[in-house]
Amino acid sequence: MTCISAIAHNGKIYMGGDSAASDEGNIVSTRKEPKVFIKNNYLIGYAGSFRFGKVVEHVFIPPKPQTDNLDKFLNTSFVDALRSACEVSKIDPSSEDDPSELLVGVNGRLFEFCNDWHFGEDANNFNAIGSGSSFALGSLYSTGRMQSPPARIKLSLQAAEKFSPSVRSPFTILEL
Repeated sequence: MTCISAIAHNGKIYMGGDSAASDEGNIVSTRKEPKVFIKNNYLIGYAGSFRFGKVVEHVFIPPKPQTDNLDKFLNTSFVDALRSACEVSKIDPSSEDDPSELLVGVNGRLFEFCNDWHFGEDANNFNAIGSGSSFALGSLYSTGRMQSPPARIKLSLQAAEKFSPSVRSPFTILEL
């Protein structure tokens, strides 16, 4: 389920997410709560477990971003704080039963949190996660000459909705 799509452009992050929720039986419903949000100078979107997403949104207290070595900061201080919030809440985003991912925008850069507790930055300055990610990535690539990042995000989510049965509007699109 899910598609989260994001772009880093001119020092800003643009991120959008769908509203689908699905279970193992592929029953899809539409949720009211967004899967993308701004928290303490971070733009965050999640795919996978709603419980993981709510822990990130409501329990996790992200440390103040450091600018000198953002990669090192995210893979040490940030991930340690995230792991602690997950342990307190008794969830494991690396679980094979319910793996979860994040896209995190900070200081104009975009990072992907993989469920092996690693943060990485894609060379394309755009990324997508969730079941609709391959469709969104294709759209983001093909719209690279468009001037409006929010329009590109919307098109990528619409492409994912068109071709993935577990992606559903309405879409939430934010910028930081």
